[in-house]
Amino acid sequence: MASTEEQGTHVAPKDCELGALMMDVRSGAVGIVMGRDDNVRVQLRPLNGGREWDADRVRRPTAREELDIRLGARDEMRRRGL
Repeated sequence: MASTEEQGTHVAPKDCELGALMMDVRSGAVGIVMGRDDNVRVQLRPLNGGREWDADRVRRPTAREELDIRLGARDEMRRRGL
């Protein structure tokens, strides 16, 4: 499988829309854009809630990755009874 560096084009933090699903290139974690900091970093939050983190290199997930991410989040919510 290709690395996260090869799978998508990086998006500048200033171009990230609030509420968009993005992948942190460094960690491979996925989150929802909650804010931007001086167009240098993006604040991401996990889909099912939790603590925000800063990411300076992000990309949009591929269609397949987004489907897997959303199905995983739905299954997790179902396991929690929500």
